Amino acid sequence: TGSVTLPEAVRFGNYLLKEIQAPEGYVLDDKFIPITINGDEVTVTTEVTDNAQKGLLILNKKAKLLTQWTEGSDKVMTPVFEEKYLAGTTWELRAKEDIVSGDKVTVLYHKGDVIQTLTTTENGRDKFNRVPLGKYELEEVATLPQYVKDNNIYDITFTPQEQTVEVDSQIKNAYNKRKTINFTFNKYFEESALFTNTKEATFGLFNAESYTENGVTLPADSMIGKVTITQKHKEPEQPIEVEKATIETPETKELEPTEADITTEKGDEEFTEETTQPKVAVEDEVNKEQQVATNDKENEQVMVQGTFNDIFVDGTLYIRELTTSEKYVLDETNHDITIDFNNITEEVTTETVVTPIENELKRGGIELVKIEMGSETENRLDGAEYKLVAVDDIKGETEVGRFTTVNGMIHIEDLEYGHYYLEETKAPEGFILDATRIVVELFGNQNHIVKQIFAENEKIPEVKTTLMEQGTNNKEIHAEKVTLVDTVAYKDLIVGQE
Repeated sequence: TGSVTLPEAVRFGNYLLKEIQAPEGYVLDDKFIPITINGDEVTVTTEVTDNAQKGLLILNKKAKLLTQWTEGSDKVMTPVFEEKYLAGTTWELRAKEDIVSGDKVTVLYHKGDVIQTLTTTENGRDKFNRVPLGKYELEEVATLPQYVKDNNIYDITFTPQEQTVEVDSQIKNAYNKRKTINFTFNKYFEESALFTNTKEATFGLFNAESYTENGVTLPADSMIGKVTITQKHKEPEQPIEVEKATIETPETKELEPTEADITTEKGDEEFTEETTQPKVAVEDEVNKEQQVATNDKENEQVMVQGTFNDIFVDGTLYIRELTTSEKYVLDETNHDITIDFNNITEEVTTETVVTPIENELKRGGIELVKIEMGSETENRLDGAEYKLVAVDDIKGETEVGRFTTVNGMIHIEDLEYGHYYLEETKAPEGFILDATRIVVELFGNQNHIVKQIFAENEKIPEVKTTLMEQGTNNKEIHAEKVTLVDTVAYKDLIVGQE
C-alpha cells in the first residue's frame, strides 16, 4: 500500500490521472482515472489498485507409451512404443524460500510449503497458474508403475517483468523412462563321464496372465522373450585316436517297431556317425530272474547361464524350455517368476530365477540274447561274458563294465545315449569265442529306448575216427602195405561252416 500527494494545490476543474510507473512486480495500470475538483472537499482522495505479476508454469510430461504388440517370425511378441504425453503423474510445486508479497512484509508462503499440486493429462501442457513471484522447487512425487520416477528437483524462479507484462510464463519439459527387467537363470546340464556332449537349449519367456497397459492387451501365454544358451566342448590339442570297428552279427528276424522301441543292431557295417536304420528282432519271452545290470555312476553337472533382456511387462511370468540337445531330456516344467513394477525403482533391474533348471541325459538299455548257432530251437546260452565299451571322438574308449549271460540274456539299464560296442571276452562252456565287436548305437528322440541284439556262438565240434584192417579180422599189419577204410563220425558241425 502506498500513497502519492500532489505537491501543489490545483484549480477547480476536471482532470485525468494516469500511472506511468508501477511498483516492481506489479502490472502498470494504463487506464486514465477521472478526477473532479469543485471545492466541495479540501482534499480529493482516489484509490488505485495494481495487480501483482504472477507466474505460470507449463509442464510437458512425455514418455514412451505402449501402442501395440507385434508377433515376429520366431513367435516372440515385441512391444511397439510411441513417444507421447504421459497422463497420471503427480507433481508438487513447493516454496524454496519464504514467498513475500510486493510490500516486502506479508509472507504468503513459508519455505517448504506446497503451493500447488497437479496430475498430468494425456493432452500435455498442464499448468501451475497464478503463482506469486519467487523461487520454487518442482518435483514429481508419483508416476505410473511401468515408469521410473523422475528424481530431479527442478528450480523454478518467477521474477518481475516489464510493467506491461502480467505473467512470467515458463515451460518445463520432463521425461519418464520405462522400467525394463532382465531375467537371469541358471541351466544345469548333466555332464557325461563317457561322452562329449554339446550343451545347448532354447528357452521362451511367457506371461501367465493377460497384461493390459494403455488400452493395449497382451493375451496370456504369449512368448515375450526367447534365448538360446550353448556350451560347446573344447577340442583337445591332440585328439585321441578312436579305433573304428567293423562288425558282423548274426542275421535277425524282422518285424515292425513296437511302442517299446526295442531294436536289433545289424552287423557288417563300419563304426561311423552315420548308421543305417536298425532292424527289429523277434523277442522271446524273457525269464524274469535274468541278470539286470545298471550303470549307476553319478555324473556331475555343468552350469550355463542365460538371460532374457529388456522385458517390459510385470506380473506372473514363466520360463519354459523349448528345445535341447539331442542327448538330453527336454524339461517341460513351467518355471514361474513374479514381478511387480511397484517394487522396482531403477530403470534396469536384473532378477535371478532362484529355482535351477536342469537337463538330465537321456538313458536307455541294451538287451543281448545269446543263442547257439544253427539251433532250430534258438537254444539260449549261459556263461558268455561281454565287456561294454563307450566310444567317443574326444574321450576315446571307456569300458563301462563286464556282464555275463544268465538265462541266455544280458540286460543293461541306465546307459547314456551314445556309441557303444560289446565284445565277447569269454565264450559259454563248449562253444567257440566270438571276438567280433557288436556296435550299438543308442540314440532316439524318446527317452528309455532299449536296443535288443541277438548273438550266436558256434559249438566246438566233436570228431571221432575209426580205422579197421580190411579182411584180417582186426589183425595188426604194416600200414604201408594195406588199404585202410576210414570211417569218421561228425557231431555238432554246421553245414557250410569250416
